[in-house]
Order: sequence, then structure tokens, then C-alpha cells
Amino acid sequence: MNAQLNLQQHMDSKLLGSILEMSPLDSFLSVGGALRGKNVVFTSDDKSLVPFGRWKNDIHAFSEVPINPIPASKEPSIVCGTDSSCIKIAETEDGTLYAVKCGVVFCLSMQVVLHLRIGPLLFYITESTLSGSELDSRLVKVVSYDSDIAKRMIRVNVERLIQFELSKLLRGSVILVDGALKASIFENRHYNVKKILENCALHKNSLLGIGKSTKFKILDMVSGNLRTTNYPAVLDVSFIIKSLVKNTFGYNTMVKFANNSLVLRADVAAKDNEGVISSLGKIRGNDLLPMGYPECLSLAHHISCFSNTEIFGIRGHILNNYEVVELPSHDVRRHLLGSI
Repeated sequence: MNAQLNLQQHMDSKLLGSILEMSPLDSFLSVGGALRGKNVVFTSDDKSLVPFGRWKNDIHAFSEVPINPIPASKEPSIVCGTDSSCIKIAETEDGTLYAVKCGVVFCLSMQVVLHLRIGPLLFYITESTLSGSELDSRLVKVVSYDSDIAKRMIRVNVERLIQFELSKLLRGSVILVDGALKASIFENRHYNVKKILENCALHKNSLLGIGKSTKFKILDMVSGNLRTTNYPAVLDVSFIIKSLVKNTFGYNTMVKFANNSLVLRADVAAKDNEGVISSLGKIRGNDLLPMGYPECLSLAHHISCFSNTEIFGIRGHILNNYEVVELPSHDVRRHLLGSI
């Protein structure tokens, strides 16, 4: 027992000494001096956390960036939000079967007036089914082999198609997209963002992309003054976004829809600053905005989520209608690692 303990202590010190001798890690391991006295927010990989108030160094750094109030529009306008979810249902020897479901919600004059559920729709992805698409050969292989990328491709195309149809049907309305308003490599040229924007311009609709969080920490610093305002307001951050991201559309802003709400990232397709404020004002005047987030986007998200009952129903539908043969299987991770 003592020999085993001595061996463990020797190995621990040996391994730690080897790590410390690795020069690329020196600056990361020597955190004491650089970290001391800093404000911190303990985070998690699956959560987006922002501090209340502001960071130390954002108080004066961006104080000259103008903040514009957002008056609520008194004009009744439809505000429409779309969202989707995609899950992997089954695998075959040469492909993967996915299911996608979409939610579409319409708000008008501070009320939810209509909601739609589209799907579940089934997509069977193989190299051969993608061979006739607009994707290049390398991207076809990536989509065929990587389920996360395949799910992203399906969601992008289904959401863009719905938004394209809405942009033709609605007049003088606001169409909300979950996330940034930018082009995707998975878009179909017949109903991509540019085509949607053309329809919006023709029918006087507004297209906005609203994100719940941002991966660019500098945007949290820029919006320090916006977070402390006691009125709904918007801050133009296009000078930052355009320098970091390609293929974005419209004005890139940080927006606060209610006095005590969080600050959101919003990309607004508009001709000028007045158009940005007008579009955001229509949202304020027609959407419920609980917690400062558009209700139509929130409901669209919940409508698009899959329940366990739906998943079992889809499996039963496949077994009953496609003459497939279900093979026995096991969870590889649980089989190798067990459970505690």
C-alpha cells in the first residue's frame, strides 16, 4: 500500500513538473498576477451568462457611442416569428434520417393572434440524395458524415423557405429570424436571405434577426451604457460586427426592449437609422415582449421542440410505412463507461 502511494505521489509530481516545463502553457498557468482583483462571472458551456450592471473597463471606453430611444409604434402591424428544431431519428448503412419541425407565431396589437406548426417533416440524407443539390462535393461529404452540420443545413433551408413565403404574403409587417441576419453556405439560391430581402422591400416588410446572446465579448462591453438606461433603446454596433463577420445584412445593433430587460443582439434590414427605430418600434407596439424578448420568437421555439411522444410516433410511422428492419443496438458510451 505504501509503495503504491509513493508511486502515485512520484508520478503526480513528475507529470506536473513536465506540464510546467511546457512553455506554451506557462502564461496560462501563471494566472495569479493577471487575475488578481478582476471582476468575474462563473460560466458554463451550455449557458449564456452576462453580469448585472457593467464591467470595470466598459464605463468610459465606449461612452461616446450614441444611444437612441425606441418609441412604441401606435400603428397596428403584424410581427411574425419563426423557429425550428431538427433531430436525428435513425441511421442506415449509407445515410441518416432526420426530422424537422417549425413554429410560426403572429402577434398583433399586443396579442398572439395565430400560431402554426409545420411538420414533423422527414429528411433522409445520403451522398446520393445530396448529389443533385447546390452544395459542392466537399460540403456534401461533410454533411453526409457530420449529423450536427446536417441538422444545421436542414434547419437553415426549411426556415429560409418559410421566411421567403412569409415575405411574399405579408404587407407592412415585421418578420423575425432567430439569430443573426447573415448568409449561410447551406442556403438555396432561390430563397436565400437576399431573395427574402427583395420581397420585403417590394411589400414594405421589415426583416430582423434577434439573438439571445452574443459570442463577441466586446459587444457586452459596448452595451454597458445601454444596460443602465431606464427606457427602451438601441445602440448601433455595425462598426464592430462588420469588422468581425462577413455576409451580415442591415444594421447591427444592441437593443433593449423594456426598462429592466436584458440587452439583445439585433440585425435590422433597413435603409437608414430611422428605419431601424421604426422597425423596432413596431415590435414594441405589437409584440408582448415578456422579459424584453419577442413573444412570437419564444412561442415559435416551444412549438418547434419535439416531445418524447412525437419521437415515438415518428418511429412507429417509419416502421409501419417504409418496410424497414429495426436492428438491435446499444449505447456505446454507457457500454464502455458504465454508470455511477
